[in-house]
Amino acid sequence: MAKKKLILALGVAAAAVAVLATFLPQFVTHVGLSGRTSLDMTATGWWVDVVDPEAPGTKRPGQSTLNGVAPVLAALLLFLGGLRGARGPVIAGTAFLGGHLLTLGLQAFNSAGSTPGLGYWLAVGAFLIGFAACLVSYAGSEQAQGQTVEQRVPMIDTDHRDMPF
Repeated sequence: MAKKKLILALGVAAAAVAVLATFLPQFVTHVGLSGRTSLDMTATGWWVDVVDPEAPGTKRPGQSTLNGVAPVLAALLLFLGGLRGARGPVIAGTAFLGGHLLTLGLQAFNSAGSTPGLGYWLAVGAFLIGFAACLVSYAGSEQAQGQTVEQRVPMIDTDHRDMPF
């Protein structure tokens, strides 16, 4: 029972951190033209804000993005797996979150002038918490301890005595 409570706590924590990460800056990009910075773009899971650093206080209308859908789906799997203490949804949610991080990391680290934001690092933390939930789900199982479970196979009586089953 303690194992299920730990999976619940880790799954819910990973889900909450993953959803919180979608609302914080995932990466910031400085776009320069002719050697000077002309735009600062901040991307979250739901929108991209563009600011002109040469004119402080001016903010161009942000554009919506769907980078937050993947971590929310992963959080849903982690939450449901945590509630049930089930290994499958926890592993699926953690793997889904890992794929999202790979995609987001390629966006953040691929272009020059991009830096990962707090939202990215929180998503990494959510992945690590989910990974810990995966490890807990495997701990204590007979296969994890190297024990084998012997199957009881009924035997056929060749001497025509009573059958054991």
